[in-house]
Amino acid sequence: MIPVERASFPTNCPYCGSGEPLHKHGCREQVVLDLPVKQKHVSLLILRRRYKCRNCAAVFWEELSEVDRKRRMTKRLVKMIRDLLIADYTYVGIANLIGVHEKTVRNIHKDCSKGTGFKECAKGNCDAERHR
Repeated sequence: MIPVERASFPTNCPYCGSGEPLHKHGCREQVVLDLPVKQKHVSLLILRRRYKCRNCAAVFWEELSEVDRKRRMTKRLVKMIRDLLIADYTYVGIANLIGVHEKTVRNIHKDCSKGTGFKECAKGNCDAERHR
């Protein structure tokens, strides 16, 4: 597990766009999966801050642009899983390699087949059975 903290802080409120200084309103630790290193699973321990706008009183968490919005993993890990699916790895094989549940791999494939990521899925020709 690698501890990580953002170097830059938000300067504007995402709701009202105010440039007034934001009030720090707490923090929490969040665990996010990242690419394996030398066949070992890697987790990032991110210290994520919460802010409150002094102008509109909105409370929000700092944005993590490299973390996938639907999952607790980095976007580059999701890309790696997609690449392995294209290379005809099985769901279980990818899950064991990455250290996630097989259902997570299936959900990533399902999301990809809805529009982007796989040529054959985008055309509607993907046979999800071949990944099992």
